[in-house]
Amino acid sequence: MTPARTRICGSRQLAAAILLFSFAAASGLHAQVTNASLSGTYTYQIGGPAGYTVQYNMFNQQVGFCPTTSYKLPFGYYCYFVPTATDVTTGTVVADGNGNITTGSSFTTTHDPQEYQCAKNAKPVGVCPYKVPSGKVWNGTSAYVVGALVDYTVNSTVLTFQAVKNNTNVTPSSSTCTATVKPPNCDWDQVYQSAGSGVSASKTGAMTGTYTMQSNGSGVMQLSIGASFSLVVQPAPLAVGQVVALQGISAINNENSSVGMAVRVK
Repeated sequence: MTPARTRICGSRQLAAAILLFSFAAASGLHAQVTNASLSGTYTYQIGGPAGYTVQYNMFNQQVGFCPTTSYKLPFGYYCYFVPTATDVTTGTVVADGNGNITTGSSFTTTHDPQEYQCAKNAKPVGVCPYKVPSGKVWNGTSAYVVGALVDYTVNSTVLTFQAVKNNTNVTPSSSTCTATVKPPNCDWDQVYQSAGSGVSASKTGAMTGTYTMQSNGSGVMQLSIGASFSLVVQPAPLAVGQVVALQGISAINNENSSVGMAVRVK
């Protein structure tokens, strides 16, 4: 019969051996990751928060969008950024195993449909976003409500106005809001240009780039479209089904918090 002391020592030695083997296996697994561990054709999908800059009138109703920083606002209107949307980018990445993202790589960015809508909880007017010219000529017999748009000719020039009060038979030029004449002492506010549709249309394009892998499975990918991603590459299988985690890297004035995944398809 083996003495108790010997059995205990033997158990400790076995546990130590298993632990050492585990460390060795893990080290060997990580050591396998090189640039060659990212090789083949991958499809990917990443998503990130986005938003749109909405335009409100002086009654806090959403009336449109503010497409640029130089956008000229009607008197009393203001813009507010609403980060409530999500953009999704899908595409293909072709890696050559030598640190290069090669021809054949592509992307398609699809904007959240909510970016094109005026949020219902902001009590939008029915013509959000508005257009200039509106296509609706002012009529003295029509009853206008707050947010209504009309075109009215002033000195042979067609101008567009938006109602800031419910009114009937009040010409826009006779009751226009200014810095010194404010509601309820005015009925109309001139709008100078069309409100944007929220964001640009979805975009598709080609890309190339480079990547660098570390032995622990982490890496960085730089793409020609101006995006950078950190990578976590699983060293096995080095074949169809390999999974790569993607995380957008933030840069100065370019906050990229998108996350996603790539899967090797060939």
